Amino acid sequence: MYFNDLQTQFILEKVTAETESKISMQANSNINLNLIHLKDGSQLELRGSNKNWIIDDVYCSNPTTTNGVSVFRLNAIFLNGFDNSSIENINQNCGVVP
Repeated sequence: MYFNDLQTQFILEKVTAETESKISMQANSNINLNLIHLKDGSQLELRGSNKNWIIDDVYCSNPTTTNGVSVFRLNAIFLNGFDNSSIENINQNCGVVP
């Protein structure tokens, strides 16, 4: 799911990235997200130079179980040079890459 060049402000309660998927937000996207839920190897990527987004919480859930065996898939937040000050709370299961 890509949020790019959103001129009108959007407010979303929850966005879920299912297994091995990606949410990408461009800096000029005018969006408020109350909760981003990253599941099983999903990624959140923040891109651009001026951030217009507001993210309250990022929650990461893992591991998954396949045929009775737990498989850990790392969820990652790629900040691309941003600090994480635009995200109010990041769950401890999330990997953060500066």
